[in-house]
Order: sequence, then C-alpha cells, then structure tokens
Amino acid sequence: GLAELLGGGVPRSVEVFGGEVAQLGDPAAHVVALGVVALAGSGADAQPFFRIFNPVSQGERYDPQGDYVRRWVPELRDLPTKYLHAPWDAPAQQLRQAGIALGETYPHPMVNHKAARQAALDAYETIK
Repeated sequence: GLAELLGGGVPRSVEVFGGEVAQLGDPAAHVVALGVVALAGSGADAQPFFRIFNPVSQGERYDPQGDYVRRWVPELRDLPTKYLHAPWDAPAQQLRQAGIALGETYPHPMVNHKAARQAALDAYETIK
C-alpha cells in the first residue's frame, strides 16, 4: 500500500483541511492523492509535458481583480490591481504609496520566470 511505498512514515489517515478523508488501505485514500496529482498536472505523465505555467499570467487570468491576492497576501492589498500580480514592475511611487519596500516588506522575485522557462524547455529537449 501507500504506507509501505513511502517507508511507513505516513499517518494512518489522510486529512484535508483538518477533516479525516479516508483511512490508508482504503482505496479512496489513494484516489484522493492521485486525483490531486492529476488535477495539478504534476504527475510523471502530465501532458503536454512542455507546458510551463507563468504564475503572473495565471494570476492575471484567474484573479483579475486581485481578490485572492489581497486576501492572502495582505502586504500587497493597497497596490493598484494593475501591479498586483507583479509588484516588482510597479513604479517606485506606487510601491511607496502602498507601503511596500521590495526586499524589505515584500521579497524581490526569487525566479526569473523567462530564464527558468527556457532552461526547462532546453532540458526537455535533451530527453526527447
């Protein structure tokens, strides 16, 4: 079962948001875990393998007014919507007005998405 595959270091039940979903050994527990992988497109057989999502574009598409970001990233709540998904692109005056100091109250980008995307595509080319 799953517990054996993972070296036995798995709790006897799978929990989601603090509520018990299923006991390990119950096929439903495996379905829940596999379903999450399938929905996320993060399994070994995710297709198309070359699709690399841009977190900024995804935010702009699926949270166009910034409601989600404003709720869960309160440091950005006062930033105009135009810059909410890429605050590092905001003019210094907009950042100051929103009380944001990049590198102090909100981090600089950790990944250059354009470069990381290209590196991933190049790596995929070597295994085709």
